[in-house]
Amino acid sequence: MDRFIDDNLRAQLNEAFQPIERDVEMLVYTSSRVVVPGQEPAGEEQATLQLVREVADTSERLSVVERSLGADEGARARGITRAPTIVLREKGSERDNVRFIGLPAGYEFQTLVEALRMIGSGETGLGEESAAQIAAVTEPVHLQAFVTPTCPYCPRAVLSAYRLALANPNVLAEGVEASEFPALAQRYPEARLIVTGSFGDAFADDLRAEPSDASLFFGPHFAGRAVTYLGASRSTFEDALLTLAEAEPRQGETWLLVTSAWHMPRALGTFRAAGWTLTPVPV
Repeated sequence: MDRFIDDNLRAQLNEAFQPIERDVEMLVYTSSRVVVPGQEPAGEEQATLQLVREVADTSERLSVVERSLGADEGARARGITRAPTIVLREKGSERDNVRFIGLPAGYEFQTLVEALRMIGSGETGLGEESAAQIAAVTEPVHLQAFVTPTCPYCPRAVLSAYRLALANPNVLAEGVEASEFPALAQRYPEARLIVTGSFGDAFADDLRAEPSDASLFFGPHFAGRAVTYLGASRSTFEDALLTLAEAEPRQGETWLLVTSAWHMPRALGTFRAAGWTLTPVPV
């Protein structure tokens, strides 16, 4: 297998990791390579191992540990069930709440590098007010950001979740490579799909993505599924009102709010103010 990191990138990484003052461990969970019926097959395990080992070679502060899911009896109890899963943590720590599931390639390579820098330097970039709010979280919170290697906005979403997890062990943050684990990304096969925004009926046709293996909500499992397009809103508040009226959510239903990581705080707050509690999925 060809190397991921050439001499030029190696020099850049060596410089990028200079601020690291603590030893950082990349714990990579791999499978037995036996496909269990009903369970997703392993992803790009060997490529992931090679990539993180090449990264570790650029700094004496970084190391890699490979661990088999089958040999770690507590992994499943901690929610680690897919391979490869990379746990990023300070060496010697038992924390495992900062994870990436899949191969962190493409734009997600930036996620890996920045996460290592944050853990190794102890600098998460959270302000005092945000840090205090996160410290007040006492119940378990699970954040998942579904990403693809070609999405330039995804690293921001994953790193935002990582910052919260580094600030509070009650927060579990996972980046999930969606095209590598399509069954996980499409875990809601019966979901109603509502696309809202400011566009006309004609423009809605342009939003109708063709089914493909790589698409998150318009993949082959959704081929032929009806999608509701609401294009009359002029603001996020009207998005919330129009979607609430259309969806008529019932008690006990789970609804996901999908929007950019940059827009998610505003959108989630607006929808909640309209009386609708949804699960955020930043992309």
